[in-house]
Amino acid sequence: MGSKEIQILVEKYWAGKTSPTEEAKLKAWYSEHADGTDPETERYFSMLGNFAKIKSDPSISIELPENTSVRRINQPSRFNYTYLSRIAAVLIIAMGLTLIWKMQPNNISTATTEEVYTQEEIQQSYEEAKSALLLIASKLNKGKDAVGQLDKFSETKKRISE
Repeated sequence: MGSKEIQILVEKYWAGKTSPTEEAKLKAWYSEHADGTDPETERYFSMLGNFAKIKSDPSISIELPENTSVRRINQPSRFNYTYLSRIAAVLIIAMGLTLIWKMQPNNISTATTEEVYTQEEIQQSYEEAKSALLLIASKLNKGKDAVGQLDKFSETKKRISE
């Protein structure tokens, strides 16, 4: 076998495209010519260490498509905790709403004002509220007078500055 053929077989071997018979030829050549006559080819084989002792099994064949992406095994996969926190938040909200719903009384009855209060009590409440609001309005009107005096002060200040 010529050096060029061996070089082609070695390149084919490192690309992973050799058949078991080609690997056997390559191993036989290496065991015969491991005397240092072709240093470049021996450099390829020195990477393997004991290349001549490796035996290929023709029954094993692995074929992957060319564009197959393979994940490295030694990298541990990371768990994404954001999804877990979102699920926990939804569960907490659902449990809270369920608890609030369960705590509500079942029979809520509304009473009309005629049933609870008499007309006299309603009229008395109206008069008290009316007098309280009139008192508040009179106090606010006093503040309105003070604001009017501030307007006079501003006008005077404006005349002086002109």
